[in-house]
Amino acid sequence: MSRNEAPAIIVSPGNDDPFNAPRTTGASMGRLDQTLAVLIEVYVRGDIPDQLADPIGVQVHQRMMADRTMGGLAKDVQPDGWRPQYEAADLTAGWFGFQFLVKYRTLDSDISVAP
Repeated sequence: MSRNEAPAIIVSPGNDDPFNAPRTTGASMGRLDQTLAVLIEVYVRGDIPDQLADPIGVQVHQRMMADRTMGGLAKDVQPDGWRPQYEAADLTAGWFGFQFLVKYRTLDSDISVAP
């Protein structure tokens, strides 16, 4: 990213794993409990990138945790850590990834339907 594009926030989905699928535990009782990993990366450029990213990371966390049901679409949202990465640039640059786990339930026969 160029300097004028920073700071930037990138939201990307990770794995979406059912943990009670019939292949793993036997009968699923017609429902799948799913866990979707969501990675929110904050990209900053400046002399002390972690200090630049901190207030943005605080806002990301507050907004993700403000409604842990995501308007009734999820059963829960849980923070799952963060990871910093630094890189050399014309100014110091950094990526700070905040991961969240979004837990939700669907029918095992139709993942577009929440029971």
